[in-house]
Amino acid sequence: MISLSSWLKRHPLEDGQEIRVDELGRSESDSLHVVQIRTKEEPHAYDRNDLVAILKRGEGTLFLGSRKMRLVPGSIVYIPKGITHSFINKSPRPAVALVVFSPPLGAAEPEPPTPVPSAGNIQGGPILDLTQELVEGIPLFPGGVPFRKEAVARFEKEGYLAYRLELGEHTGTHLDAPAHFWAGGQAAHEISPEQMIGPGICVSIVKKVEKDPDAVLDVKDLMEWEKSNGSIPAGAHLLIQTGWSSRWPDEKAYRNSDPKGKMHFPGISPQGARLLVDRRAVAVGIDTLSIDPGASTQFEAHRILSRANIVILENLNNLDRLPAKGFTLVAAPLKIRGGSGGPARVLAIFSREEEQR
Repeated sequence: MISLSSWLKRHPLEDGQEIRVDELGRSESDSLHVVQIRTKEEPHAYDRNDLVAILKRGEGTLFLGSRKMRLVPGSIVYIPKGITHSFINKSPRPAVALVVFSPPLGAAEPEPPTPVPSAGNIQGGPILDLTQELVEGIPLFPGGVPFRKEAVARFEKEGYLAYRLELGEHTGTHLDAPAHFWAGGQAAHEISPEQMIGPGICVSIVKKVEKDPDAVLDVKDLMEWEKSNGSIPAGAHLLIQTGWSSRWPDEKAYRNSDPKGKMHFPGISPQGARLLVDRRAVAVGIDTLSIDPGASTQFEAHRILSRANIVILENLNNLDRLPAKGFTLVAAPLKIRGGSGGPARVLAIFSREEEQR
């Protein structure tokens, strides 16, 4: 098998031209292509296939629907079918990307996904609120901004009630935008509605946490879930139930710091996070202060998920009332321009056939 760089030297491509990787000497998959872009790629969309693009060389700006993202070598982007996109190369050399289509081009059309509930039909099933209340004194990650509210108008004087609020982007139940841990990631205002709603699944590690507060969701846990429930669907909003929300709002118990100040609460392992990137999850949430375990100092899970533009939900509630699958998750953060995240209202919507625990 010849190398990609050697092939490109002998076979220069025009802007946006695609070649199948089997033309380079590989035959494992007809769905894997190479795209070279010298200056810019005209806006286009694929109507039959989702795709994942990995930028191997060059850097520039990807326009994805109404969003704009900066890409560098190693950036991985998921592009749903039907979404118009284009790329402007800002490096002196032609940019090269590997593009994986799913399903492969020419494959049978997949069955349509279950329709997402809309305002017109969500009353068909129960709705469970997964959001913690914002009140003064709630637990914070070290360095977080406490929640405060101050009345600026009262019925007795102004004839109406209004408050001034003070809080951080990551206070209470909130969403971490990819920009929180990746300079090239989406900011809060760039999170699309499609990323805020999707098929929900819940994976419990409560028994592990009961034995060890530093327990993590790892690949084995995810594989066990798949054995019982089927493959994690692309576009999933995966929630990790640890049982830790039972400690809310006691900050001392919720942080669970040792005498040296190191926190001890559960999270997800780097390997587990990478598997969720491979499974093309859209969001990952947890009922603790952080998706990384409390003892983490490198925030590996945050970095892995953020670089894949996967949004993160933290300080969730009521996960013990969720089934393993069969609900739609809605997570809507404040639309803060340039924000690294924002407080969010998170809901689980059930069909008539599926009920909460």
